[in-house]
Amino acid sequence: MSHGIHFLTDKRVVHAMLRSARPAAGDLIVEFGPGQGALTAPLSRTGARILAIERDPAFVRRLERRFAGQVRVVHADLRDVPLPRRPYAVVANVPFAVSTALVRRLLHPTSPMTGADLLVEWGFAVRLARSCPRTAEEAGWAASYAIRVAARVPAASFSPAPRVDAAHLVIRRTTTLSRPVRDLIRRGFAEPRLPIAAAVGEIHPRRRAHRLLTSTGIDPPTPISTLTAPQWNRLATALTVNS
Repeated sequence: MSHGIHFLTDKRVVHAMLRSARPAAGDLIVEFGPGQGALTAPLSRTGARILAIERDPAFVRRLERRFAGQVRVVHADLRDVPLPRRPYAVVANVPFAVSTALVRRLLHPTSPMTGADLLVEWGFAVRLARSCPRTAEEAGWAASYAIRVAARVPAASFSPAPRVDAAHLVIRRTTTLSRPVRDLIRRGFAEPRLPIAAAVGEIHPRRRAHRLLTSTGIDPPTPISTLTAPQWNRLATALTVNS
């Protein structure tokens, strides 16, 4: 299939995605690339408001006929379609070829997305969920969201089967990325060996910075660029509460 499109056929994976996402009546759920509607159908029965974004005109027509009055279907490309401005969650089987572009949009610092359950290529999911961010962008994601691989999804769960396994990637917002945290991340990746205590000391008085770091389980002399994803997450939350 073009664009890395592989249709989800394993109902166990569908159920696992819905159990994890837990859409409720009134929630706004965005589904990217609904295709034949494997996820759209159970989503439409939850009472949530479903926005299905599909670029293939043939699938758009079929989805509109099948889910008339239940699902809002938008004919657009997920890479540039305007996204909701109010809080929303995402449940989607993402075409492998555009996973990076979509995740960058969803995890942008100004995004109102609260969480996502995504089927993406296994290696891509592992990189996103790795313990130590390697770039300022990844650190920003780790600071704002808890990102984990919930399960490995065999290639046989799709038709046609991709050449590699997929992953159920779970993303949940933990805090909003504040300006002090964004500045801290930029400073850290520009000066990798700078102790985190020195960087936080530029935001708060030295003694308060030391207490804040130790309360989050971070050793003050730790070089800022070596912080793990959980450390970035705890620090961002603490800085937001104490700002």
